[in-house]
Amino acid sequence: MDLYITVNSPYQWVIVNDDNRSVVATGETESLDELKFDQPIKHTKLVFDGTNVASHRVNVPGTSRKNVISAIPFVLEEELTDDIDDLHFALQKWTPNESADVLVVKDRLIQDSMAHFADAGFVIDDIVPLYLMLPQHPGADITLVKMPSGDYLIRSGDGSGTVIDEDMLELWWEMEANGNIIAINDETMVKELIAGDWDNVQFWDIGDTLASWIAHGSLEKTAAPCLLQGKYDDSEERQTRFDYKMAINFMLAGVGIYVCSILANYFYLGYQASLLESQAVEIYHTAFP
Repeated sequence: MDLYITVNSPYQWVIVNDDNRSVVATGETESLDELKFDQPIKHTKLVFDGTNVASHRVNVPGTSRKNVISAIPFVLEEELTDDIDDLHFALQKWTPNESADVLVVKDRLIQDSMAHFADAGFVIDDIVPLYLMLPQHPGADITLVKMPSGDYLIRSGDGSGTVIDEDMLELWWEMEANGNIIAINDETMVKELIAGDWDNVQFWDIGDTLASWIAHGSLEKTAAPCLLQGKYDDSEERQTRFDYKMAINFMLAGVGIYVCSILANYFYLGYQASLLESQAVEIYHTAFP
């Protein structure tokens, strides 16, 4: 089983069957300490809200993936407000001598988030921005979801995405909407856009929660790996820890069964001793009335 859980409280969590990607269980909790699962969790994916993960497409010449990854921070440096030494760059897609899709996030955010979950006993296998958890409509180029907070999550068919607020929506619409078919989860918004002569929109009832998006097949399009690349890629070590954890669980289960069998034998022998004692008393009273 795989666990997807949001980074902030209240924590939305979804357990997914790692074979067919179906939702097994879902819930929400205020505290990580309250989370206890009956099923063994093989992979834990942390979901950032997306406002702190920027998606960029850049043109980087070269045919070596390693050289392209090394060059990306310097290609993006002028567009970024933070020092590139404080940022983590995760390559998502790359076409040699053409474009590269990159996610950029602060190193400190990754480190603090993983430490916070580690304190609660979770080993994080990867991190995904929330907008990349949106499903992609088979007949649309872009998925747009209006969230209860008033923000808008946007995912493009090419795998890029972003989060914008109400003030940025009009500007985004002018720059990105023309020529694209857009699936939107808010029916009122769709009706207003159609009334305003936007005929490239359609209503798609996918809700506004992580569980509902996964149920609509979002994991079928989610690229892996996501953020935990490069210096954060210790997948082999994490798998080893998981194997050790499972081995320890099986060992403890075996010890528990052994202890239970000893206790059962103890109580059974105690019961037999009690019967013998009762029979001895009865024989004594019969022999010596």
